[in-house]
Amino acid sequence: MIEQWITRIKEKVHDNGFFSVEKVTKTSDRGRESTFHLIGSPDWVVIIPLNQQEEVLVIQQFRHGSSSVSLEFPAGRVEMGEVPTEAAKRELAEETGLSTQNIVYLGAFNPNPAMFSNMCHVFTANQLVKTDKTDFDEFESVETLYLTVNQIQEKIQSGEIIHGLMVASFLYYLNKEQCER
Repeated sequence: MIEQWITRIKEKVHDNGFFSVEKVTKTSDRGRESTFHLIGSPDWVVIIPLNQQEEVLVIQQFRHGSSSVSLEFPAGRVEMGEVPTEAAKRELAEETGLSTQNIVYLGAFNPNPAMFSNMCHVFTANQLVKTDKTDFDEFESVETLYLTVNQIQEKIQSGEIIHGLMVASFLYYLNKEQCER
């Protein structure tokens, strides 16, 4: 049986408010010692909003990491003291100008357990109401459009949707749909 490694030394080497980096020295159950760099971040939420025609609202925005325009679902981080459901409602309103009282939790996953400690919570939202009030972050520029489930599957297959969190979240949605049939 694999045992947990014991933390010997932990040092925060960076913190910019969005993520932190810790240099951690650990010892294995076999006595091996190694140093790792781990990324800490608040939990994240992804929302898959559906209109009455069962089309999914997606957003386009420029992403600096890939230096490209990314096609994705509304998403963001859970703020300090906020629960994921409230964060999902807030992010939906901020990025799309839509609100809902009908939000369903699909599950959560760790984005990359090799170096991240946070979770990504996935929701669907329907019975959407237009509020006309978006509240983009300072460096966000967002456009929205509706796609069918088949179109999203095609865009994932063709490489137009490459954001791993979005692909994993969409799998949660498809699994929910299949289980309800």
